[in-house]
Amino acid sequence: MVELLIALFLGSLITLTFYQLLITQNNTHARYDEAAEMQQNLRVAIDRISRDAMLAGLGKPSWSTINGMDASPWYNAGNGYRAYRIGVSGSNNTLDLIGCFNTIVSHLSADGAVGSTAINLNAGEGANFNTTTLQDISIGAAENAKVMSVTGDSLTIDTNPSVGGNQGLALLEPANTYACLVTWVTYSLGANNTLYIDSHQGQGNQAVAQDISAMTLSVTGKLLTINLTGSTANPDRTTGQYITSQVTNQVLLRN
Repeated sequence: MVELLIALFLGSLITLTFYQLLITQNNTHARYDEAAEMQQNLRVAIDRISRDAMLAGLGKPSWSTINGMDASPWYNAGNGYRAYRIGVSGSNNTLDLIGCFNTIVSHLSADGAVGSTAINLNAGEGANFNTTTLQDISIGAAENAKVMSVTGDSLTIDTNPSVGGNQGLALLEPANTYACLVTWVTYSLGANNTLYIDSHQGQGNQAVAQDISAMTLSVTGKLLTINLTGSTANPDRTTGQYITSQVTNQVLLRN
């Protein structure tokens, strides 16, 4: 009986040791997995913001209503239509940008003559624009227009909406010249350590990346510095501490 009790005790001790080892390994793997996910989210976030910041100002218009949304409190003639703004009400963790950010780019199917108030796009590309949320376009990065109507792949445009009546093209725009959508986007850090983007086209905030606990932005001259801090979703079960990491990038702004 004594030998049996000793065997049971030793067996239980070995089982408990292996159980504790298994828990430790599981905790370690979970911590590494969460840290890897946090690092990936940081890379996605910094790449997305940096890409859009480099394009800010591309095709910017000389008016303040972008696709039906009023950006005039910061994007105006007094500011030289500067296509970026950091922070609102004293904070520096939001970023507003205006430019051609969409990877979908349309092309003219025929020459656009000087004075013309209509341009024709390649087959199927008229669906990329409308007269409300997809209204502002840049044509060859040389001139801007608002879409006044869409008929198939033909757009009626106004290159100077501040003047009554539709104004035509100021330049000859050759066939295959690109026409890109100009958008106003706002990056902000919201609840639950989530980085959001609002394209001001009616969808509201859309998640870009999670596990982003802090974002700070600064501009020196035309050099934008982006600092992001990431934090794991859950604390370490042993220490109760979160794993954090930081990434930094600098982008030369167009204007």
